[in-house]
Amino acid sequence: MRVMIPLLLIGAAALWILSYQHIATGYLRVTSSVRGAEIYVAGVQTGYATDTTLAEIPVGRQIVTVRKQGYVSDPEVLIVELKEGEIAQAAFSLKVEKEIKKTDSIPPLRAVRQEVFSTGVPMRSIPPTLGRQERMLDVLAKRPESARDYIQIRDHSATDTTAIEPQRLAEDAPHEKSESVVYSLIETEIIVSCSQEGGEILVNGKATPRAAPYTFRGLDRGVYVFSLVRPGFIAKPESILVSLTRDYQHELVAFELTADKSLPQPTLTVNTTPPAAGVRVDGKPVGVGKIAVELGYGSHQVEFAEVPGYVSPVPITVELSTDHPQVEITGEYRRLEGNAVLAVFSADEGKNINGKKLRVFIDNELVLDYPQESFDAVLLKKIAAGNRLIRIQFDDLSEDVTLNLVDGEVKEIAFRVESFFSKRKLRIRERSSMTEEQWQKKSRRLTVLNAS
Repeated sequence: MRVMIPLLLIGAAALWILSYQHIATGYLRVTSSVRGAEIYVAGVQTGYATDTTLAEIPVGRQIVTVRKQGYVSDPEVLIVELKEGEIAQAAFSLKVEKEIKKTDSIPPLRAVRQEVFSTGVPMRSIPPTLGRQERMLDVLAKRPESARDYIQIRDHSATDTTAIEPQRLAEDAPHEKSESVVYSLIETEIIVSCSQEGGEILVNGKATPRAAPYTFRGLDRGVYVFSLVRPGFIAKPESILVSLTRDYQHELVAFELTADKSLPQPTLTVNTTPPAAGVRVDGKPVGVGKIAVELGYGSHQVEFAEVPGYVSPVPITVELSTDHPQVEITGEYRRLEGNAVLAVFSADEGKNINGKKLRVFIDNELVLDYPQESFDAVLLKKIAAGNRLIRIQFDDLSEDVTLNLVDGEVKEIAFRVESFFSKRKLRIRERSSMTEEQWQKKSRRLTVLNAS
């Protein structure tokens, strides 16, 4: 026993050490323009009010809300990314709200009813107290679909509704003449949020035109079941039930969206032609030229950057779905045309240009590609006026120059390969401008290649 007990204690301690898992936590600083607002993290009341720094909050995305009677927060929900050992900030602006108006009209899954089946004589609602007549809607005469139902009695002197358990009623009860009374509530509010924006909100199993985060205001008394749908994601929990029973009732419905790893990773590949141009997806730059971007399922908008001398492609909306997770698109740039002309010479007088070594780019677009002949000059026409980026590539050398081209004029440039010991460099020199008629007279004895 003297040996066994210490061994057992050592074994238990070792097991505890091995099984212990460190939970990474961070700090969360929550502030509001009006102090004293209750702080909720992931839909759970923390017991603290603004302005406060909360400690030992698990790292990752956290849904933060604040509530204060008589105020509305802006924003209503914040998704904060917490990192271990660091302080994250969540700031809210509180504004006085005299009356929260109804923004949505959704019938509850189970409405409030007041019915008496024993005598067959309908029981009228108890008259509302003074000053609250606007809370009662029109009386709705409706025959119950079954003899089992919920009976709820409204006490107009209280703020709550007393619910009586379902009672088994006789099938032959004379209920044909019964009437239902549904009461509206004052300033109810249900905030639906999720860890990622864009989830479609379903209420009572039916789609709504709303996407999280969203706040439903002014819903009537009853039971509502909320769920969230987003292609390629799994919502946890699957659904959340909310029961509205009193005035000024505020509820937070929080979902966590995680990627469905059983589905292929949706990827969008974007090309631009003829120039390699910048691309934005959903408003964010993703690269230049041909880019493959991993995205989530759903709709995405692709925008193309402006390139001097070109008409940019219109934005393209792409839908990534489980049927089409891999999509490739191309943005076609159209070069602007004008009446400016560019003449390219060799700076070595009397020396022809070896076309097999020459390439010319205008605004990164290849306009002359190794013509299979020799010439004294090449004439490039139909160029848009303005500042154009010209690139001359000769053999294995290249050089850029920006020229201001004018409609109706010919701009001359000359290039030369210079050598200094073992180093070689391509030099470009800008010459004069003239009308096309003057240039034709000047170059009548030259071998001219008309490239455009």
